[in-house]
Amino acid sequence: MPKAKMVNLDRVLARIRALPPALTEALEDQLDTEARDLAAAVKRAAPVGETGKLRDSVRVEQGDHPLSQAVVVGDTPETRKKIRKGVRDADFEAARLTGGNKGEYDYPFGVEFGHRAPDGTHVPAQPFLFPTYRARKKAMRRRLKARARKVIRKHFPKG
Repeated sequence: MPKAKMVNLDRVLARIRALPPALTEALEDQLDTEARDLAAAVKRAAPVGETGKLRDSVRVEQGDHPLSQAVVVGDTPETRKKIRKGVRDADFEAARLTGGNKGEYDYPFGVEFGHRAPDGTHVPAQPFLFPTYRARKKAMRRRLKARARKVIRKHFPKG
Protein backbone atom coordinates (compact mmCIF):
# COMPACT_ATOMS: atom_id res chain seq x y z
CA MET A 1 0.00 0.00 0.00
CA PRO A 2 1.45 3.42 -0.92
CA LYS A 3 2.21 5.92 1.82
CA ALA A 4 0.92 9.45 1.65
CA LYS A 5 3.65 12.03 1.48
CA MET A 6 3.06 15.61 2.52
CA VAL A 7 4.42 18.12 0.08
CA ASN A 8 6.09 21.18 1.62
CA LEU A 9 6.02 19.71 5.12
CA ASP A 10 8.67 22.15 6.35
CA ARG A 11 6.65 25.13 5.16
CA VAL A 12 3.48 23.87 6.87
CA LEU A 13 5.34 23.17 10.12
CA ALA A 14 6.88 26.66 10.06
CA ARG A 15 3.42 28.18 9.69
CA ILE A 16 2.09 26.08 12.58
CA ARG A 17 4.99 27.19 14.82
CA ALA A 18 4.38 30.86 13.93
CA LEU A 19 0.66 30.69 14.59
CA PRO A 20 0.45 30.76 18.42
CA PRO A 21 2.37 34.04 18.93
CA ALA A 22 0.49 35.79 16.12
CA LEU A 23 -2.84 34.44 17.33
CA THR A 24 -2.14 35.38 20.96
CA GLU A 25 -1.09 38.89 19.95
CA ALA A 26 -4.21 39.40 17.82
CA LEU A 27 -6.51 38.04 20.54
CA GLU A 28 -4.85 40.20 23.22
CA ASP A 29 -5.46 43.26 21.06
CA GLN A 30 -9.10 42.33 20.35
CA LEU A 31 -9.76 41.41 23.98
CA ASP A 32 -8.37 44.76 25.12
CA THR A 33 -10.67 46.53 22.66
CA GLU A 34 -13.69 44.52 23.82
CA ALA A 35 -12.92 45.17 27.50
CA ARG A 36 -12.56 48.92 26.94
CA ASP A 37 -15.81 49.02 24.93
CA LEU A 38 -17.65 47.03 27.61
CA ALA A 39 -16.32 49.31 30.36
CA ALA A 40 -17.50 52.36 28.42
CA ALA A 41 -20.96 50.81 27.97
CA VAL A 42 -21.15 49.94 31.68
CA LYS A 43 -20.19 53.54 32.54
CA ARG A 44 -23.00 54.82 30.33
CA ALA A 45 -25.49 52.44 31.95
CA ALA A 46 -24.41 53.09 35.55
CA PRO A 47 -26.73 55.26 37.62
CA VAL A 48 -24.97 58.53 38.36
CA GLY A 49 -26.52 59.39 41.71
CA GLU A 50 -25.34 62.44 43.61
CA THR A 51 -21.58 62.07 43.27
CA GLY A 52 -20.88 59.87 40.23
CA LYS A 53 -18.39 57.79 42.25
CA LEU A 54 -19.96 54.53 41.13
CA ARG A 55 -19.68 55.48 37.44
CA ASP A 56 -16.13 56.73 37.94
CA SER A 57 -15.10 53.43 39.58
CA VAL A 58 -15.68 51.41 36.37
CA ARG A 59 -12.35 50.33 34.94
CA VAL A 60 -10.52 47.57 33.06
CA GLU A 61 -7.90 45.54 34.93
CA GLN A 62 -5.41 43.02 33.59
CA GLY A 63 -6.09 39.46 34.70
CA ASP A 64 -3.68 36.74 35.78
CA HIS A 65 -2.51 35.91 32.25
CA PRO A 66 -2.21 37.86 28.97
CA LEU A 67 -5.59 36.71 27.63
CA SER A 68 -7.46 37.82 30.73
CA GLN A 69 -9.13 41.19 31.16
CA ALA A 70 -11.70 42.19 33.77
CA VAL A 71 -14.17 45.03 33.83
CA VAL A 72 -14.30 46.02 37.51
CA VAL A 73 -16.86 48.19 39.25
CA GLY A 74 -16.23 49.55 42.72
CA ASP A 75 -13.76 48.04 45.17
CA THR A 76 -12.29 51.46 45.86
CA PRO A 77 -12.28 53.46 49.12
CA GLU A 78 -14.72 55.91 47.51
CA THR A 79 -17.33 53.20 46.87
CA ARG A 80 -17.16 51.48 50.27
CA LYS A 81 -19.68 52.47 52.92
CA LYS A 82 -19.74 51.81 56.63
CA ILE A 83 -22.82 50.00 57.83
CA ARG A 84 -21.88 49.63 61.48
CA LYS A 85 -22.78 52.60 63.68
CA GLY A 86 -20.72 53.83 66.61
CA VAL A 87 -17.33 52.70 65.31
CA ARG A 88 -14.54 55.28 65.22
CA ASP A 89 -13.07 55.88 61.77
CA ALA A 90 -9.54 54.90 62.91
CA ASP A 91 -10.79 51.58 64.35
CA PHE A 92 -12.86 50.98 61.25
CA GLU A 93 -9.88 51.59 58.93
CA ALA A 94 -7.57 49.38 61.04
CA ALA A 95 -10.11 46.54 60.95
CA ARG A 96 -10.57 46.93 57.19
CA LEU A 97 -6.83 46.76 56.52
CA THR A 98 -6.43 43.57 58.55
CA GLY A 99 -9.38 41.97 56.77
CA GLY A 100 -11.42 41.53 59.92
CA ASN A 101 -14.06 44.15 59.25
CA LYS A 102 -17.53 43.03 58.29
CA GLY A 103 -19.00 46.49 58.89
CA GLU A 104 -18.79 47.80 55.34
CA TYR A 105 -20.05 46.95 51.91
CA ASP A 106 -19.15 47.98 48.40
CA TYR A 107 -21.81 50.41 47.19
CA PRO A 108 -22.02 49.12 43.55
CA PHE A 109 -23.21 45.72 44.80
CA GLY A 110 -26.04 47.41 46.65
CA VAL A 111 -27.03 49.29 43.52
CA GLU A 112 -26.79 46.25 41.24
CA PHE A 113 -28.67 43.83 43.51
CA GLY A 114 -30.66 46.09 45.84
CA HIS A 115 -30.12 46.65 49.56
CA ARG A 116 -31.65 47.79 52.78
CA ALA A 117 -31.24 51.46 53.67
CA PRO A 118 -30.05 52.47 57.18
CA ASP A 119 -33.64 53.25 58.13
CA GLY A 120 -34.66 49.68 57.22
CA THR A 121 -36.49 50.40 53.97
CA HIS A 122 -35.79 48.26 50.93
CA VAL A 123 -33.93 49.99 48.11
CA PRO A 124 -34.72 48.21 44.83
CA ALA A 125 -31.99 46.98 42.51
CA GLN A 126 -30.84 49.15 39.62
CA PRO A 127 -28.93 46.59 37.56
CA PHE A 128 -26.42 48.10 35.19
CA LEU A 129 -23.40 45.77 34.97
CA PHE A 130 -24.81 42.33 34.20
CA PRO A 131 -27.56 43.44 31.78
CA THR A 132 -24.96 45.40 29.81
CA TYR A 133 -22.61 42.41 29.73
CA ARG A 134 -25.36 39.98 28.72
CA ALA A 135 -26.51 42.29 25.93
CA ARG A 136 -22.99 42.50 24.48
CA LYS A 137 -21.66 38.99 25.18
CA LYS A 138 -22.60 37.30 21.87
CA ALA A 139 -21.22 40.13 19.76
CA MET A 140 -17.96 40.18 21.75
CA ARG A 141 -17.51 36.43 21.27
CA ARG A 142 -18.33 36.75 17.56
CA ARG A 143 -15.68 39.47 17.09
CA LEU A 144 -13.05 37.48 19.01
CA LYS A 145 -13.71 34.38 16.89
CA ALA A 146 -13.61 36.43 13.68
CA ARG A 147 -10.25 37.89 14.68
CA ALA A 148 -8.87 34.41 15.39
CA ARG A 149 -10.17 33.12 12.03
CA LYS A 150 -8.56 36.06 10.23
CA VAL A 151 -5.13 35.26 11.72
CA ILE A 152 -5.48 31.55 10.99
CA ARG A 153 -6.51 32.22 7.38
CA LYS A 154 -3.53 34.56 6.98
CA HIS A 155 -1.16 31.77 8.05
CA PHE A 156 -2.97 29.06 6.08
CA PRO A 157 -4.32 30.59 2.86
CA LYS A 158 -6.44 28.40 0.60
CA GLY A 159 -4.85 27.13 -2.51
